[in-house]
Amino acid sequence: MAELQPLDRRILDILREDGRISNVELARSVGVSEKTVRQRIARLVDQAGLRFRAEIEDAGSSTQVVFLINTGPGQRLVVADRMAQQPPVDSVRLTTGGYDIVVEASFDSDAEALEFFVRDVEAGDGVERALSIHVIKSVRASSGQHVEGTFERFEAAAARLDAPEALLDLACEAAGAQMGTNRVFAGMMRSRLDPERGEPLFNPCVRWRGLSSRYIDAIFRSDSSPIQASRGQHLFVSDARTDPLFAPILDLVLAEGFQSFLSLPIHHNDEYLGHLNLYYSTVVPFDIERVAQGQELADAVGKHLRRILESGSSPGQVSGPRRTVDVAAAD
Repeated sequence: MAELQPLDRRILDILREDGRISNVELARSVGVSEKTVRQRIARLVDQAGLRFRAEIEDAGSSTQVVFLINTGPGQRLVVADRMAQQPPVDSVRLTTGGYDIVVEASFDSDAEALEFFVRDVEAGDGVERALSIHVIKSVRASSGQHVEGTFERFEAAAARLDAPEALLDLACEAAGAQMGTNRVFAGMMRSRLDPERGEPLFNPCVRWRGLSSRYIDAIFRSDSSPIQASRGQHLFVSDARTDPLFAPILDLVLAEGFQSFLSLPIHHNDEYLGHLNLYYSTVVPFDIERVAQGQELADAVGKHLRRILESGSSPGQVSGPRRTVDVAAAD
């Protein structure tokens, strides 16, 4: 491989971020002429093995597998060359350490991947030992559109707050901006609940965006809230209009106009502090990444909420985006 100079490395770094960038834009970014960039790229292709390829994120049912291979003495290059010529193979790398060769391949199904492993990898000439690893997801840095390293801005802002109301307001804003919905509810649960007294499920510290006061009052009450079914764990409902959990407040669901519902518990360690609810205007499929992302925000809320409560701040009244009202006035 040709020795990479600092300019080559800068060009490669930019191409990794955006392989479609034009030579003119690339030249402007690294401070040289377009001709120089063109010559450098041609040299990297010819001498350093630079390759461009198209990829589709989450390409349907495609199965990606990594094969780790040990070969017999003197067979490493022979096996690597044979693997590189197989149609499903995306890349072949010679490595040091526990394995001699690492092969990345894509298949239309798990069955095809298994057949390839048994027939072409395990039973292949020169292969002494092989292991297959199913790739769940490829994670790449997203250029510019990524959510601040997962709520970094929320963390920075939350650390400066000293009131539960302000923290829940911030949580609603962060969830609305980064979770794909403008209907959000955040509320603190009561630490003790006496069903015989008919106490509200939430304590008076409640915040919301994009929901009516009438709906908030309905879920505030323990006898009509679907949160009762998910205390301490997340709850996903694909269509609240037909799910029995929302049957007691179906008229409100229809009036609010939401369909899918995701409720995420706010925890601090093992302490259950409240809920962060997301409401979607259309039916959305269950997505474990959406749940994980939302739960990360809810966990961050829990951490800062516990800090604020320990500092002596106490929650005040129920409030929405721009107003504060007594619970009784929300009817």
